[in-house]
Amino acid sequence: MSKRHSPKSSPVLLAAAIAGLLALPSAGFARSLPPIDALAQIPATAAAPASADSAGGGLTMDPRVGVPTFLPGSAARADLAARAVTGSRKAGLDAEGTARAYLRDLAPLYRIEAAEIDALPVHSLQRLDGGGTMVRFSGTIDGMEVFREQANVLLDRNGDLAAIGGFVSGAGDARKRTTEPAALDRNAAVAKALADYRFAPDVSTQLMVAGSKGAYTHLTLPATVTGADGATLAGNARVKPVWFRLGSTLQRAYYIELQMRDSATSRDTDYYAYVVSAETGVI
Repeated sequence: MSKRHSPKSSPVLLAAAIAGLLALPSAGFARSLPPIDALAQIPATAAAPASADSAGGGLTMDPRVGVPTFLPGSAARADLAARAVTGSRKAGLDAEGTARAYLRDLAPLYRIEAAEIDALPVHSLQRLDGGGTMVRFSGTIDGMEVFREQANVLLDRNGDLAAIGGFVSGAGDARKRTTEPAALDRNAAVAKALADYRFAPDVSTQLMVAGSKGAYTHLTLPATVTGADGATLAGNARVKPVWFRLGSTLQRAYYIELQMRDSATSRDTDYYAYVVSAETGVI
């Protein structure tokens, strides 16, 4: 999957350590782990929906997934015209309802079903200077977050669609996989990430639940448990289940955040985020 720092190639497919997330000041001696992103290795061969050809200028597509990453309002109207579709009625709807209705109108472009759009949670709603509104929807499938997927729907002061940035997409044929058990459990996934700091594989048996918040479970280790070169867990590991989209497929995965120190006496803390495949154990 992806992982932002991956020394010595871990056995983890999805570790999207998306972040060389902020290291604290004076991290000059901190360990440097190279970024990994499995999606970036997918060939750009996904076919765009047929109506995308008629969507007009300004449309930007992700060739690995085959959906728009930026859709101006003019391109959205061109898409509806090309499909001879009249947009749904939006009078009387609030900003969230209006934004969701525009996504339903454009569902074929995003390879998503209307019912999936109806189930999308609102990440945030922001009133803008000039009267416009930005409504952000988080990508979810069967109630579980799809890593990195978010649609940002910009409405003008009149409630008309100005643009959609980012994307959300549906499960498609991958929905059948939601009933398959995960091959890797939560603790084993965190152990895969800790392997970057030379923790032994059996560290998974020593991780203890320290609490939870929202979708996240917080895990901790006894202070005596360190990596082979003295690395320590500086704060609770945070982990939650997610989907990771690889081209046209979805994989079960775990999103993991670690705070690490190179040794028990180090004052520098490294922050890393991983996405580890629950199916293959790959970062």
